[in-house]
Amino acid sequence: MIEKGQRQDEDTFKLLEKSNGTNNQTNSEQENEIQSDALQRLINLNSAFIFCVIVIITSTFAIIAPFFPLLAQNRHIQGILVGIIFCICPLVQFFADLIIGTYLPKIGVKYCIWAGMIIEGGCILIFGFLPLILDSTQFVVFCIIIRALEGFGTGCALTSTAAYIIAINKEQHIPRSVTMVQMAHHTGHLISPAIGGGLAQLGGYKLPFIVSGSVIIVFSFLVVLILQYIYVNTKISTSTKPIICQFCSPAILILSIGIILYSMSISLLQPTLAIHINSFHFGLAKIGLLLLLPSASYVICCPLVACLMHKIGYRICAIIGYLITSLSLFLLGPAPFLHITLSVGQVIAACLLIGIGGVFIVLSAYPDTLNYVAAKQPIHRKKELIVYSITSGLTNGNFALGEVLGILIGSIFGVSSIDFSWLTCAIAIILLIQVIKLS
Repeated sequence: MIEKGQRQDEDTFKLLEKSNGTNNQTNSEQENEIQSDALQRLINLNSAFIFCVIVIITSTFAIIAPFFPLLAQNRHIQGILVGIIFCICPLVQFFADLIIGTYLPKIGVKYCIWAGMIIEGGCILIFGFLPLILDSTQFVVFCIIIRALEGFGTGCALTSTAAYIIAINKEQHIPRSVTMVQMAHHTGHLISPAIGGGLAQLGGYKLPFIVSGSVIIVFSFLVVLILQYIYVNTKISTSTKPIICQFCSPAILILSIGIILYSMSISLLQPTLAIHINSFHFGLAKIGLLLLLPSASYVICCPLVACLMHKIGYRICAIIGYLITSLSLFLLGPAPFLHITLSVGQVIAACLLIGIGGVFIVLSAYPDTLNYVAAKQPIHRKKELIVYSITSGLTNGNFALGEVLGILIGSIFGVSSIDFSWLTCAIAIILLIQVIKLS
């Protein structure tokens, strides 16, 4: 079935191969065809559809956050086990991103998106019925297994969609494509808790999972139908090295560390922010809004930063991002050496700045990583899908790894205000070291 999907990619969808520079014919008639309005409309329509697909996939990330801890508490499940249930999904996604990033051209883009969404949607549906298991031990075991499988499906789908949307657009539109992917990613994060909490309040525990899982499965079949006229080069050499080898490059390692640190900065707020601002006596609704601020500011600033990158360059944008994120963490702590008292305005400003700094870090890291990955490929493969899939796998994998580390480190070291201040200060200092490395 995989081979069939690959042949379908190669034999049926040849229209956009010309627009990506893979066809060597250079006569004026073909150049006019590449620039035709019909071709551009086709690219835009498919890009918009993939944008919606990414939003739907990522909208399930925190769907269990508003109510699952309460269910676990009623089942007398230990906090560490709840943490494992939350972390296992992004942890497996990290490994899935690395695997799919390497072998996506062999598997086939459309097949990988479809299979990933089917696995994710099926797992979400099953998760909604797990409370029917009365034994607490069996309940925890099945939660971990289902969440792990969900993480694998999510990794398959997200890496494939990100690589696809960049591959079908022209090379000069890579920053715009990356902006679309990141806006979709964080829009899903933004609406995820609201979907989970709203549907649970409307129809009980099962409804969020039934609705979300069903929507993902329906869209997985729409992917098969709608993307059938899109072609990307799926040829791959048998000598392709595993994606983990890319970390041997110092430049890629530095860029990866930056994305991991940003992802950590956001995810560590999930288990710690409510405790850290307990003195303000905020309700659950206000705490939830504070947790949404980084994603909200990220989505709003994405187009602006994308335009700014063309004028000042990737490297300067990355440095600005590290400085802004460091400042936000120093304020949120607040850093012990600042000798200031935490205020509500400080918390709001810090949450907003984390998202703004993240835009600069991620949008500048993706094209830079793409250039370094392409430089390692033979000349005839610099614009093939393998370059985009490796870059997508690295970026999504770093995000997932940072999410796992943030939740774990926050749960272990950020439980008190003093520990939280030193923890955020330490991450901010590491971000400043990144600035020195890039300077």
